[in-house]
Order: sequence, then C-alpha cells, then structure tokens
Amino acid sequence: MNDGNGEIQTAYQETLLYAAGRHALRNQTLPDSDIPYVVHLSDVCMEILIAGQYTENFDLELAVRVALLHDVLEEGNHYLAERLARKIDEYGKYSLD
Repeated sequence: MNDGNGEIQTAYQETLLYAAGRHALRNQTLPDSDIPYVVHLSDVCMEILIAGQYTENFDLELAVRVALLHDVLEEGNHYLAERLARKIDEYGKYSLD
C-alpha cells in the first residue's frame, strides 16, 4: 500500500476534478435525483481507500484514479483508456500529466 498521503490526496483531487468536469458536461446526476454524479465517484473511491488498508502491495494511487475515472472509461473514452494504459509501466506506477 502506498502510504504517501500527500500523493494520494493530490491524485484524488486532480482526478476528481477531471472526472467531475466530464460528468458535468452532460449535467449527469444520480438516478432519480438532482444530486451531482460526482457523489457516486466519491463513494466508489471511499471503497477503494478502505480496501487499500487491508491489502498488501496495493497501489492506492492507481486504484484511486481508476475508481474516479471508471465511468469515463466505460463510456468509451478510448483516448483516456489508452493514455491510462501507457502511464502504467512495468512496475505498475501511474502518473497523470
């Protein structure tokens, strides 16, 4: 598990802003509500943060970024998926530039 709390916080903030912007472009909300969809992304990320506490060799930064981007990737953003794949090197490290 990556214990760099500052790194995780930065990863969370950077990626959340990007993902929230993508969902806001479509005025996406939680089903049958006016609650912004970004709340779902935060909930998924919370599950990852908890899982990371109990899993050895867990790349928390990567998992946080993927959790926040999962719907953007599912929507067929192949450019983002390819970019994400290129950023994962043989050691599993990721950086969003």
